[in-house]
Order: sequence, then C-alpha cells, then structure tokens
Amino acid sequence: MVTDELLQARNFVYPDMTASEFNAILADTLARTDPTNPNAIDPADLTVQEKAVLEASYRFQFEYSKLVIEREMGIQVTGAAVSGAPERIDATREIIQFFDYISGGYSGTGAGYPGAFGYLTPGENDRVYLAPNMSFDFSLVGFNGMTPEQAEATWLAEFAALTANGRLCCFKVDAMQ
Repeated sequence: MVTDELLQARNFVYPDMTASEFNAILADTLARTDPTNPNAIDPADLTVQEKAVLEASYRFQFEYSKLVIEREMGIQVTGAAVSGAPERIDATREIIQFFDYISGGYSGTGAGYPGAFGYLTPGENDRVYLAPNMSFDFSLVGFNGMTPEQAEATWLAEFAALTANGRLCCFKVDAMQ
C-alpha cells in the first residue's frame, strides 16, 4: 500500500494524486495486467497515467516480473538483485517482500549497506540481504571505461584480496542444471 509520504519521497510524476487515488488505480491496473490471468491485457495498452502508476509500483516491477519470468522460463525465482544507485531502506523493504533474498544496489562508502551479509536489521530476519563488497561489472565497464578484460582483471584482483585470509567458503555456487 503506497502512502502519501512515499509518493512525495519518490517524486511521482502526478504530484496532485493522493495515495488513495494511486492505490485505486494500481489495484485496478494490476488486476487487468496480472500475468497469472489468461485474459490479462498487455501493459502497453494502458493509459499514460496507468503506466506511470505501474512503473512506480514495486509490485509490478518485482513481483509481476518474477511471475512472468517463472512462467516463461519454467524456473522458480527466489531472489533478486537491485543494481545501480543506492536504494533507501523503505525501497528495499518494498522489494524484498517478494523474494527469499535480495542482493542490494551500490554499497560503496557512504551509500547502501556496505558489506551487509545477513538481514536488513536484527529484527527483520525472515529474508536475507546481501550487499556486494566488490565493484560492479557495469560500473567498471560503463562508468570507468574498462574493457571486459580489464574489468575481469579488476574483479579477480578484488576477489583475491577479499579471500586472501579465508579458509572456508561462505557460499557454494552450483552450475545451473
């Protein structure tokens, strides 16, 4: 449920819209575009205002996209990654509700939750939050102008530095079946 405070914080494109109006449009639009509904309409057929409401909705961006990916690829999606700029904790809470875990956005010094491996807060322990403690590939290439080979070398050097004193893996990654 979106609040007036959240609408203002996100600088929603329709500043005169109240949270109750937003929520009513959102509920109607989500029902009409629900990917589990065989009679759903294509989101491209929505009005400009309905599209703006959907785009501002974490439910559409994360839960519905998860459902579409699961349906189209025949896989179970249990987690998500939020790339790019640091997210606010209220945004993280909105996103993580649809997943078992989330890998957070940028978490450099002064942004995000650097090195957070575990939970958002001690009291929020029903889902796992992971903050990357390595450079992002898209940042190395897109913003630092590295070639893929340079970015790979940077990643390997960072990984070696992070694991130099470790004797035990924290995570085991299996190849997809």
